Amino acid sequence: MVLRVCIYIYILVKDVMFVASKQVLLKRMSNSNLRLITFVSCFFMSFASSSSPPANTTHKCSAQQTVSLLLFKRSLFSTNDLSQQRKCQDLLGSDYYPVMNNWNTSIDCCNWNGVTCDDSTGDVIRLDLGCGMLRGTVHSNTSLFHLSRLQGLDLGFNDIKLEPRAFTNMLQNYSNLEDLWLTNINIGLALPTYTNFSSSLKQLDLSSTGLHGKLPVNLFDFLNVEELILSMNNNLTGPLPKVNTSTSNPLVSLDLSSTSLSGKIPESIGYLNSLMYLDLSDCGLTGSLPKSLVNLRNLSFLYLSSNMLSGTLPSSLFTLPSLKYIRLRNNMFIGNIPVELFSLQSIKGLSLGNNQLSGQTDVLGHRPISQTFRQLTNLTYIDLSSNHFRGDWDLDILLSSLTNLEELHLSLSGLSVSSNNAKHYVNPKFKLLSLSSCKLNVFPESLQAMKNLKTLDLSNNDIHGHIPEWIGEMGGNSLLILDLSNNSISGTIPNVFNNYAKLEGFIVNENQLEGEVPSSLSNCQKLRIIDLGKNHLNDTFPGWLGSLPDLQALVLDSNSFHGRIATFFTIEFPFPSLRVLVLSHNEFEGELPLEYLQSFNAMKNVVKNNTKPEYLLVGRVYYSIVIAMKGVEQDFPYLLVEYTIIDLSNNNFESEIPDIIGNLNSLKVLNLSHNSLTGQIPRALGKLSEIESLDLSWNQLTGEIPQSLADLTFLSSLNLSQNLLMGRIPQGNQFSTFQGDSFGGNPKLCGPPLPSKCEVPRQPQVEGDGDDVDQDGGLPWKVVMLGYGCGTLVGLVLGYLMLSTGRPRWFNAIADATSHMILRCKPREDSE
Repeated sequence: MVLRVCIYIYILVKDVMFVASKQVLLKRMSNSNLRLITFVSCFFMSFASSSSPPANTTHKCSAQQTVSLLLFKRSLFSTNDLSQQRKCQDLLGSDYYPVMNNWNTSIDCCNWNGVTCDDSTGDVIRLDLGCGMLRGTVHSNTSLFHLSRLQGLDLGFNDIKLEPRAFTNMLQNYSNLEDLWLTNINIGLALPTYTNFSSSLKQLDLSSTGLHGKLPVNLFDFLNVEELILSMNNNLTGPLPKVNTSTSNPLVSLDLSSTSLSGKIPESIGYLNSLMYLDLSDCGLTGSLPKSLVNLRNLSFLYLSSNMLSGTLPSSLFTLPSLKYIRLRNNMFIGNIPVELFSLQSIKGLSLGNNQLSGQTDVLGHRPISQTFRQLTNLTYIDLSSNHFRGDWDLDILLSSLTNLEELHLSLSGLSVSSNNAKHYVNPKFKLLSLSSCKLNVFPESLQAMKNLKTLDLSNNDIHGHIPEWIGEMGGNSLLILDLSNNSISGTIPNVFNNYAKLEGFIVNENQLEGEVPSSLSNCQKLRIIDLGKNHLNDTFPGWLGSLPDLQALVLDSNSFHGRIATFFTIEFPFPSLRVLVLSHNEFEGELPLEYLQSFNAMKNVVKNNTKPEYLLVGRVYYSIVIAMKGVEQDFPYLLVEYTIIDLSNNNFESEIPDIIGNLNSLKVLNLSHNSLTGQIPRALGKLSEIESLDLSWNQLTGEIPQSLADLTFLSSLNLSQNLLMGRIPQGNQFSTFQGDSFGGNPKLCGPPLPSKCEVPRQPQVEGDGDDVDQDGGLPWKVVMLGYGCGTLVGLVLGYLMLSTGRPRWFNAIADATSHMILRCKPREDSE
C-alpha cells in the first residue's frame, strides 16, 4: 500500500513541477530535489502507517497535502517588515511572527502553525497565515489549489503579491471556500463590470489590496456572501450599486470605507434587511440620507463619517431598535438633533462632530429630563464637537449620570461646560476628554479619578490657578496628550512627569507659567511635541531634551529663555527627529547653535511616503502652530509632517550664518530676523531647494545677495530688509515676484524692484570653492598670481630691449599701441 502511495506521490510531485515550471524557484528544482521530496513523503507515510490507528483516532494530514503545503512554503520567503508589524499590532492587536517556522515533515501538517484539519478526514480546511512575516508572489498555478477541501484562507498583512489570475481562481474555483482574507496584500486588479463569486463564499476581505476601477454593478447579487470588505482601496470609483429588490440578500456586514465612491446612497439600500454593519465613511458620497434606512431593523453599526452628506438628520433613523453606534462626523448636516434620539436606549456611541448642527442641547434645566443625554445611560462615546449648539453642561452631573462614558468630545461645539469640583463617580475606564473652547474656568477635580485617561484637551478656555500636583497621577502611564494651551494658568509646571512613559504631546503654550522646564519630561521618551511658547518661563536652553528620540516639534517662543545654546556632550546625536524648532522672542545670545544644526537629520532629504498629505498627529489630535512669515503671523491648523521649520528670530545671536544650514535641504521655513548676525549671506543657502519662506531681515549682513538664492523655485516669501547688503539684486525665477519691501533698508542695494539704478555693471559671481574667490568677491587668487608672473616677465623683456638698443621712440610706439588697445576693450557704462 505504501509503495503504491509513494509511486503516486512521485507522479503527483512531478506533475506539480511540470505545471509550475514557469516559476523560477520550481524550475530550478532538480530531480534530486524531486526524489528528496518523494523520499521524505514516503518516510512520513511509512511512519504514519507503521501502526494501524484505532477507528476513533483523528486522521492525520495526507502526504499529498503535506507536499502541497511544503511547495507553497518554498515559493515564499521570510521577512521582517516593520510597517506590517505595526499594522498587525495597532489594527489587530496580533503578533507578527514567522508562521511557517515549524512546517517540516517531522510534525504532522495538521499540527503546523496556521493549519487546521478536518478531524474526521485529515483534510486541510483552513490556513490562517495572517501577520506571518511572508514575502513573495502567489502565482496562478500555486500548489494551494491542490487543497481542494479548503474552507478558509487568510494571507493578510504579509508582503505578498497575488497574481490577478490566482485571485480569480480563488474566487471561482475553490468550491468549498467560505472565508477569504487578503487584507493589505498587493493584488492591483481592475474589477470587471460583472464578477462572479463561488457559491460557497461567505466572507471576503479585500481591504487595502490596490483594487481599482468601478464597483461591479452586480456587487450585491451574490446570494451567500455575508461579509464584504473592500475598504482602503482609494482607486475604487463609481456610484454605490443598486440592490436587486427581487431577491433576498444575506449580507450582514458591508465595508466600503476609504474608497472614491461618488453620488448618493441609493434608496434600494433598504433592501439589505439583514445588514448589521454598514461602513461607507471617507468616500465622496453626497445628498441626504435615504429614508429607506428605516427598513434596516437589524442595523447596529452605521458609519458614514467624512463624506459630503447634507440635509437634516431624519428622526426615523433614531427609531431603529438595534442601533448601537452611529458616526456621522465630518459632513454637512444641519438642524437640530431629533428628540427621538433620547429614547434610543440601545445607543452606545454617537459621533456628530464637525457638522453644522444647532439648537438647544442641555444636560439640565431647559428641557425635560427625558430629552437630555442623561437618559442615555449606555453611552460610552459622545462627539458633538465643531457645531453650533447652545446650552450649559455640568461636567460633574454628566459624568455621574453616564457611568459607562469613556469618551466626551465637546470642543468647539458651542456648549458651555462648568464644574463645581464636587467629587462624583467617574467611570474608571474613562480615556478621553476634549473640552476646548467650552468656557471652562476651573481645573476639574474629577480628572484626578481618571486613572486610564489617554487624551486631555482643555485648551482655549479661561482656566485660572495653578496646575495641580496630582496631575502626575492622572491617567497613570497611559496618558498620550496633555493640552492646556491658551488659558490663564499661572505658577510653575510641576515636576511630576516621571511615570508618563507614553506621553506624546505636552502642550501648555499661551498661559502665564513661570520658572523652569520640568526635568522629569526627559523620562517621557515617546514625546513628539513640546510646546511651551508664550509664557513667562525663565530658563536656559533645555538641551537635555535632545535625548528624546521621537521629538519632532520643540516650541519655546516668547518666554525669557536666555544665555548661549550649549550642547550636552553626553548626548551623541541630539534631536534626531526634530522637524520644528521655534525659539523666537527670547534672550538667547552668542553664536547660532552649530552643533545642533549639524545633527538635525530629520530636516535633510525628507521623503514623502504617501500620496495623501500626512499631518502631524498626537494620538488622534492634529497639532496646530502659528509661524511668523514676513512679519505676519500665519496659522497652520494642520501641520504637514514634512513641513520643517527653524525660527530663531528676535534674539541676540551674533557672528555669521554657518554654511551648515545649507545641508538642511528639506527646510520649508527659516527665520533668523531681528538678531545681530554679521558677515555675508552664505551661497550654501541656495541648496535649500524646498524653502518657501526665508527671513534674514534686521541684522548686520554685508556683501552681495548670492545669485544662488534666485534658483530657489519654491521661495514665496523673502525678507532681506534692514541690513548692510550691497550691489545688484539677482534676477530670475521667484526673485522677479518680490516687492521692494523685501530689500528695503539696504542703502547700497540697487536694481529692480528697488528704484535705485545700478551705476557699475555687475561682475559675475564665481560659484566655486571658497579658496578660489576672495572674501570681497574679487578675482581668484590663481588668476592674480598668473597676472603678476606674466607682467613681470614682459617688463623685463621690454626693459632689456630698450636699454640694449637705445631706441626709446620704438618703445613709446609700443606703449601708445597698447594704450589704444586697452581703450578699445574698456566696457561700456551700464545703460541704467
